Amino acid sequence: MYTHKLGQEDIIFELNDWMSHAESSVIASMGDTKVMVAVALGGPTDKDYMPLKVEYQERYYARGEILGGKYNKREGRPSTEATLTARLIDRAVRPFFPKDFNRDILIVVTVLSLGDHDPDVVALNATSLALEISSIPWRGFVGAVRVSANEDGEVLSPTYKQRAESWYEATVAARDGRLCMLETEASQTSEPTILSGISLAIDEVAKLDTFLMDIISEHKKEKIELTDKNNRLENVFKDMVTPLVLKDISGVDNKKTRDQWFSIFKESVGESFEDATYSEMQSTFDSGLKDVVRSSILNSENRIDGRDLDTVRSIYAQAGGVSDVVHGSGLFYRGETHVLSVATLGQLDDSLHIDGMEINADTNFIHHYNFPPYSVGEVGRMGSPGRREIGHGALAEKAFRRVIPSPEDFPYTMRVVSEVLSSNGSTSMGSTCGTSLALHDVGVPLPGHVAGVAIGLVYESDNNYKILSDILGKEDHYGDMDFKVAGTRKGITAIQLDCKFDGLSKDMITETLEQAKQGRSGILDVMEKELKAPRDLSPHVEKIKRLPIPDGMVGLVIGKGGVTIKKITADSGAKIDIKRDGTAFIIGKGDSIQKAEDAIKQVLSTAKETK
Repeated sequence: MYTHKLGQEDIIFELNDWMSHAESSVIASMGDTKVMVAVALGGPTDKDYMPLKVEYQERYYARGEILGGKYNKREGRPSTEATLTARLIDRAVRPFFPKDFNRDILIVVTVLSLGDHDPDVVALNATSLALEISSIPWRGFVGAVRVSANEDGEVLSPTYKQRAESWYEATVAARDGRLCMLETEASQTSEPTILSGISLAIDEVAKLDTFLMDIISEHKKEKIELTDKNNRLENVFKDMVTPLVLKDISGVDNKKTRDQWFSIFKESVGESFEDATYSEMQSTFDSGLKDVVRSSILNSENRIDGRDLDTVRSIYAQAGGVSDVVHGSGLFYRGETHVLSVATLGQLDDSLHIDGMEINADTNFIHHYNFPPYSVGEVGRMGSPGRREIGHGALAEKAFRRVIPSPEDFPYTMRVVSEVLSSNGSTSMGSTCGTSLALHDVGVPLPGHVAGVAIGLVYESDNNYKILSDILGKEDHYGDMDFKVAGTRKGITAIQLDCKFDGLSKDMITETLEQAKQGRSGILDVMEKELKAPRDLSPHVEKIKRLPIPDGMVGLVIGKGGVTIKKITADSGAKIDIKRDGTAFIIGKGDSIQKAEDAIKQVLSTAKETK
């Protein structure tokens, strides 16, 4: 058992024989939160991608409760929270596997008990240690810590309660003093404030890394040796295709042009290497395009679509105008990325109840994201949302979570659905902008528009790199990071960072946040020009008024057998819902709400006069 102080809490690692057939395993805990991680290694495959799968298993017993329906007490499909945590771990560790390591890898995280700390950071650190002591040639160590801040300062390893009371919270994964992965939720927080927390977290991870070195040395297995593969087709690409790409680099973003280039490449390969497989040709072709695009940006700042490095694509914003039936809508274009977001308002009883291992609560703001295959010009399977759709939808939802009005101030349930109509990079940030337009259109009293932009990077060294605003799909594919930042005029509301290299230095983080702020400002200009402030509530939305009933007087409003409340309802045409705490919600259209309110106040006034 090994104990290290990670911020304000101890993190404990155990290495035992529980999972004796696994490639490696680690048990880790923080307070009463405890997880176990097992890594399984399969045989060689012919897959042309990194065959890694991360599974995060929530167990109801971790809460010490029997949950589920009356006829089924077994855990079912992963919850949204479980899916997001699995993605978080995957995003942090995936970049450090060798590209040519094509053996199946399965990482299974099981939550054994749940205390005051989120299992995600504990699980990520345990996963990193398990990979380090395995025979897998992984280039870690990637450590993680959560940081939050309030008026008393920054807190490392905050509890759930401390997170709820914070200005912002960030999950930071780092390696060798560099930022590798980031998830942030904030209350319109300034860039310097968030940067300070990130910097503190990176330094804390460095201490954890030093602590674990002795453990790793004691328990690590001999690493599997990799054999260098010579790309025999590389020179064919350089001779036959590179000149064509340099002549018209915009063709990289045109499927018809890429197909023509590939046909030329395939024909040339066939003349020299008759045994070359289609997969081998595809891999070399994509790698060759990547090299040309990257060198073009690094050496001449020449992007695929000809934009300057800090220029955002053409923006179009439309609030409303889609249908007279829907409550509110927003249509947002950023270049070829087009998103339609539709907002619907309902009663608080329409809120989403989440009853899971980690979350047991109602939420009155919901965002769903759909990514149909036609949005990228493909024919594909349509079905339940996958991990990507869940993750992108959750990111856009996170961007609004701390600026949405409270149920006390705005007693409605808000659901927004974002339909990706056309995709060429950063549809999650397009969904954020579309959602803001839709919420303004329906009349939700937000403090301002929320906009988002994705920042990319092409990196060769700390002295030679280029930061790109509003990356295209191909710039994301061939680049080294996807740094999404959402926020208002006042500050940041959400961040998500994925890296494909060894991570960002602190100076690079500062540059990226500043460039994202500039890009966000330009997008907000267009959105505010379309619709500056929230409209009055849509006439298609039933109005809801919250009316507190004094203690001891709820029975008078209801009346014997409900006779009083039934009469008020019939006379006014409004619906009245009285909660256990004495709060009455009056729901209706036109002047029905005012009639019901006047009638309730008359009952209360008469009761006071007769006392």
